[in-house]
Amino acid sequence: MSYNEILLAIIGGGLLVAMLYMFVRVILTPSSRPSETKTPPPETGSATSKKAKA
Repeated sequence: MSYNEILLAIIGGGLLVAMLYMFVRVILTPSSRPSETKTPPPETGSATSKKAKA
């Protein structure tokens, strides 16, 4: 495999993972926790808690 194919595979895989993550976060978060979208918690705890629950 050439370097171009390896780079395309890495970038394509990263895009797929990012799209799946955003889809799951957008679809599941409002139904399970509707109050968090209106009043988000402080930014220090939100990143870790979202990744742990998602």
